[in-house]
Amino acid sequence: MQYKFLLLFIILLSNGQLVAQSVLNKTGLVKIATTTEGVYKIDYEFLQSASLNPNQVDPYKIQIYGMQGGSLPQANSEDYPTDPQPISIEVEANSNAVFEQGEVVYFYADRVQNVYFDFESESYQYE
Repeated sequence: MQYKFLLLFIILLSNGQLVAQSVLNKTGLVKIATTTEGVYKIDYEFLQSASLNPNQVDPYKIQIYGMQGGSLPQANSEDYPTDPQPISIEVEANSNAVFEQGEVVYFYADRVQNVYFDFESESYQYE
């Protein structure tokens, strides 16, 4: 049993895909659920609803991360990031380092892929 554990540990270290510092270790993270493909916006009201003080948020320092391309691939052999990747944003704000009324940050979210097993056809289905 000790050998299996050691072997697994060595495989994980030699994989080269482990992330030393995950973006999920950062402080001040806010989770945003996206349910459909499209453009989403972060505005003054959203920050307030997330219990943040917009006056302490610099819109140009906002960073958005996600797993682009939908859900995880079915095959373990496929290359896939182990940590959320940066998502491009568009900032419409002045440059005073304060998130004010009327300022907006836009980002695009990929389509969410739902996978379920269809017992009649005995196969996986994608939505």
